Order: sequence, then C-alpha cells, then structure tokens
Amino acid sequence: MLARIDHRRMRRPYIRRIGPNEWLDIRTNKSILSDELQEIDITDLIEVCGDEEGEENKLLQIITILNNMSNWIGKTRLISDQRLIKRAYNRNRDEDDITEAVLELPNELKRKISSVSSDYSKQANKLDSTYPSRLLKSTASDAIDETEYKRQLEEARRKFEKLKKYTLAELPLLGDGSFDSKYATALKIYFDDFFSKYSVLENLIVKLDLFTTIINSSLKFKQIEISREEGFVVKDQSADGKTLSLSKLSSGEKQKLFLFFDLIFNTNNDLLLLIDEPELSLHVTWQQQFLDDLLKATEINRLQVIIATHSPQIIGSHRDIQVDLGELYNG
Repeated sequence: MLARIDHRRMRRPYIRRIGPNEWLDIRTNKSILSDELQEIDITDLIEVCGDEEGEENKLLQIITILNNMSNWIGKTRLISDQRLIKRAYNRNRDEDDITEAVLELPNELKRKISSVSSDYSKQANKLDSTYPSRLLKSTASDAIDETEYKRQLEEARRKFEKLKKYTLAELPLLGDGSFDSKYATALKIYFDDFFSKYSVLENLIVKLDLFTTIINSSLKFKQIEISREEGFVVKDQSADGKTLSLSKLSSGEKQKLFLFFDLIFNTNNDLLLLIDEPELSLHVTWQQQFLDDLLKATEINRLQVIIATHSPQIIGSHRDIQVDLGELYNG
C-alpha cells in the first residue's frame, strides 16, 4: 500500500537517512531512494504507531487519505530547510559524518557533463562512420545554396561558442572560406551533422546558461565558471581570478548555489516540488529576486512548486500566487 508520510515519525526503525533523497536499510546496508521508501507496508506502520484498540482503524483511515492525496498530487520531492548539511550513517545507525552538501556539487556536475558527453560521442561516432556513404548517395536536391550556407554557418558559430565556453566538445567548425557550389552537397551534410551532434548537448547547455546567469547575477567580485574537467569553480575576481573554496562562501551564497543547482540539474520534469524556507541566509535583494529566478527554472523543467516561507520579500510582486495560511484559517 502506497502512502506519502513523514518519514521521521513513520519510517521503519531499521531505516536511516543518509542524504537528501536517500536512505539506508541497516539490515542489508543497501541504499533506498525516497520514492522506494514511500512503499510502506501497513504492518510496519502499525508496529511503529502502536496496536491499542482502535489504533489500527485510525491508521487505515489515515493511509487511505494519504493514498488518495498521493494519487491526486503525483510525484513530489522536498528541498528541506536543512539542505546545506549532508549526514552519513554507519551500520550501527550512528551518525558517521557530517559534510557540507555544497562541496559535492562540482563533482556532481562533472558526472552529469560526462554522461551527456558520452551520449554525444555515441552520436558523433555514428554520424562520422556513415558520412562517406551518405555523401555518395546524396543528389543535387540535397545541396545548399549560398544564402542558406551563410545562415547556417552563423548559427553554427553561435553554438560553437557555447561549446567552447563550457569545454563540452571539440566539434570542428568551418573557417571563413567563401561558398563554393561544388561542395554544396557536402556542406549540407556537414551542417546537418553538426546540429544533430549539438542537439545531444543542447538541454545541458540551456541549464548551464541559466545556472551561471542566476548565480553570477548575485555574486559580487566573484564568478562561477564551468568546465568538463572541474564541474564548476568560483573565481575571486578581486584576486586575479584565484579559485575560492566553496566552504569559504557566505551562507547566503551557499544557499543560493545549492538551491538553484538542485532546481536546475536535479529536478525532473512534471514534478511537484516543495521548498521549505528558501529565504534562509539570503540577502533581502536575493529574496526579492528569488521567485523570478525560480520561475525561469520551472520553465525548463516544467515544474509545479509550493514554497513555505515567512518572508514577505520572497513573495515580492507575486501576490497573485500567494496563499496566506493565517487568513485561510481565520488568523
């Protein structure tokens, strides 16, 4: 029986949290994702809640309500107010280690870039291996004229600059030579292949653009830079571009970095996302900008978001989407 519940109160006693969306079954030492943990057996719940007279019926009613809510809402995920802390547990259920979650983000981005780059390599190898045969089979109708050549070359240059900026792939680009009609068919195939290869990376590039824009618009005398080799680093622009340790950032900078990394790179499409107190440690100006930035992130991931906040600055000019719980429940 499926139920979305408060795992802190209702989870089985042999389950311990080891990450924001990951749990540990200490009997088997296997990790469990939050979605899997939601499949909770009723006997476990009764054991946790007690077996006094009438308790089982109450629990059944609660689970029925929660099941109905779960089916109506769909898939959900929570970004908690304790998001900057990552706790690890050993087999004895003791807290083994506490780390700053923000320190893991560069390596996490490296893995994402590596995964997409691997997909790109597969697509590139497939196209490159069939290029000769496709060229030989092409006809005059497959050719490109000079006007289209110039248009596609300009578009390819813009995309190539994106690839260079994030060191994503070494796609070859034509030089500044003038158009020659005898190569019109080969040029058409070349551009088709270039854009096909780029399409594998495009979604990631859109996310990288948004992430760097949002973060760099907030940082003063610092700038985030992304690369395939390092994931990302923060540079101190007042110290000749010296790389800063993420642990040295302010709590507000860490909050914004973690929040928008999670929103942009770790949140799947068509999800209901719950964010608890996004204003924590954020400067008032950043709070006022938060919803505008959040709406940009929801557009690329098609999210629905519910925010719990005590800050009127977070609401800002978006009072049309505010629900005041005090007014809702008569103060």
